[in-house]
Amino acid sequence: MLADLVKAGKIRHIGLSNESAWGTMRFLQAAEKLSLPRVVSIQNAYSPLGQGMLTGKYRGGARPAGSRWALFDRQQRYQTPGAEAAAETYFKLVEELSLTPTELALAFVHSRPFVTSMIIGATNLDQLAQNIDAAEIELGKEAMDRLNTVYNVHSSPCR
Repeated sequence: MLADLVKAGKIRHIGLSNESAWGTMRFLQAAEKLSLPRVVSIQNAYSPLGQGMLTGKYRGGARPAGSRWALFDRQQRYQTPGAEAAAETYFKLVEELSLTPTELALAFVHSRPFVTSMIIGATNLDQLAQNIDAAEIELGKEAMDRLNTVYNVHSSPCR
């Protein structure tokens, strides 16, 4: 039981991944009712680059050798109707903002006040450097307004 692991000092805190607000509330209620350790974190921003979709490397149906989409057949979430059109609109925006797609996606996630950390993925040093550099980018009001405009048109095509 997790309470035993906390008591033994093997783990400090309990967190959740991919849980709904309702599910999180139920965990908190159970912890209170049963005098168990409370859940203290939730990890939902686990793929800020959409399995690489928002990096631009899969534009036009490309499947670079060694890429996730070339190696695994798990990208259906990002091949829904409207997904490519939405991504292309963001790619045009990054060109106008003089950013890379990766920088825009990560800077946006980093700008959310409720996000305390991001899970990033990189398979080479160039990707890692771009991921790290994105943490220093602050999106101004104009960039945020333009992002919101794109979002209002394309909301969430990859649900």
